[in-house]
Amino acid sequence: RNDRAEVIRIGAQPIDETVDIIGISKELTPQIQELCDEVEGISYQWMGYVAEAKDSKRRTIIGSLALVFVLYALLAIPFKSMVQPFFVLIALPFGIIGALLGHLIMGLTPSYLSIFGMLALAGVVVNDSLVLVDYINQRTREGMTLLQACIEAGGKRFRPIMLTSVTTFVGLLPLMLETSLQAQFLIPMAVSLGFGVVFATAITLYLIPCALLVSEDCSRVLNAIRHWYFQPFRNPSAGAPTSRDNPDEQTTG
Repeated sequence: RNDRAEVIRIGAQPIDETVDIIGISKELTPQIQELCDEVEGISYQWMGYVAEAKDSKRRTIIGSLALVFVLYALLAIPFKSMVQPFFVLIALPFGIIGALLGHLIMGLTPSYLSIFGMLALAGVVVNDSLVLVDYINQRTREGMTLLQACIEAGGKRFRPIMLTSVTTFVGLLPLMLETSLQAQFLIPMAVSLGFGVVFATAITLYLIPCALLVSEDCSRVLNAIRHWYFQPFRNPSAGAPTSRDNPDEQTTG
């Protein structure tokens, strides 16, 4: 009994780590619920690994949202802009794609440690994007056009961005290639971080300048539409009839 309620515990152990416990629980949930509905006063609750997985998933989602909010706030302060942090954070989804591709290359199954590696990946990817966007802002403040600044930034910042990413990947390479039992728990995290950094860096060098140029074009179009829409309100006399347009007005000679 738990809290004066009769409890029956039913448990099982997987044969090995290849067994998808979460998938089995999802498949059994409607069948167990159907059995419980047949008898009044009977309910069920998942415990053990399934319950821990659900709790970890909830905490991971909350932590991910908090991480993105903090990164956005830290980027908005130095940029003094509410829009430019989005151009820096746009590389985050591509870092996650690189992390998943790394798992495919290494033949690993993503786990919660892989997700923790993706969260750590966010800070490293943001550094590369921040270096590129900051250089573009410096050149535009000096009077250079955005297109020229993006072209120059790609060449001037290529070496520091690539060195940062390559050194991070090389530093994690011994852990990813380790075969000892103690390292098996950390390998998914290292794969997420290492491959995510390399993939996101290659995308960042092209994606962020293109996103900035597209944003400028969209801003120019929106400004033209806004100017066209509000023009009659700014100059009310533009639509007023002149003396020639007024048929009731009489001219004297």
